[in-house]
Amino acid sequence: MRICLVASIGGHLTELIRLKDGLLGYDTFVITNSLNRAIPYRQYPLPVPPFTLWRVLMTCFHSLIILLREKPDVIVSSGAEIAVPAFLLSRFLGIKTIFIETVTRFDNPTISGRLCYPFSDVFLVQHRELLKAYGPRAQYRGRVL
Repeated sequence: MRICLVASIGGHLTELIRLKDGLLGYDTFVITNSLNRAIPYRQYPLPVPPFTLWRVLMTCFHSLIILLREKPDVIVSSGAEIAVPAFLLSRFLGIKTIFIETVTRFDNPTISGRLCYPFSDVFLVQHRELLKAYGPRAQYRGRVL
């Protein structure tokens, strides 16, 4: 199985890297917005898009190229803006998606969580209070990250 981790550098990516024991034996790669030598997986750094239509379209284009090249079976993200294009493209490419809302959110959703929710096959929150902020597909299974 090929797994794509998508997250912005910093806390979101740090949370996903904590999954590394569960990812042993899987072909895993990362799409993020900065190259980081400490990440134990193949990396595809994308520039941080200022919120202009052109930059968002370029991020979508670069994400599409990476996803077509790597052909992941599943995309896993804990958020930030870089996850949204990958989740949107996943629908057209038939890739399963798992979104894990960051552990730092207790009662209000992140923007990336709200945007990725409709495109998520599995949507996990790490605090029971967040269930009411999302729709019926959100699941609470305790602290994941």
